[in-house]
Amino acid sequence: MNGGSQDVWIYAAATPVLVAAIWFVVTALLPKLTGWAVLEEHYPDRDEAAIQTLRFNGFYLGKEKLGVSYRGCVTFEVCKRGLRVRIWKLFAPLSSPIFIRWDGLVVEEAKVFAMSGARMKLGPGGTYWMTIASGTARRIVEASAGAFTVPKPA
Repeated sequence: MNGGSQDVWIYAAATPVLVAAIWFVVTALLPKLTGWAVLEEHYPDRDEAAIQTLRFNGFYLGKEKLGVSYRGCVTFEVCKRGLRVRIWKLFAPLSSPIFIRWDGLVVEEAKVFAMSGARMKLGPGGTYWMTIASGTARRIVEASAGAFTVPKPA
């Protein structure tokens, strides 16, 4: 083998490792930058059975104007005392699920462009917000037997 073909094998072996390392760093940092780490501390997960599990959903999580959209990689678990939210490990490898009690949840209607949904104010002082699609909100309302409600504007 000449030197050129050895270089090709080195690059061929190193590229997947480099891509995996970049993926891990980015997916580990995004939850920290958007406030998920703060929400993990404020809403620790509880060992409570789910009444209904809603898979392949998404949300937009942020603080003020900065946020991140997680589409199709979020699971909502409706429980008797609250809502468990988890991001798939592939997209948030160092993150844990959060459990938001119904009595600690502030929900308002959200209008984003022509779409409507629900916006949950979360964290200390409600400084973080999680916006979900109207279809997801409707399924959570139905499964929670009214514990989760989305008020309509006057």
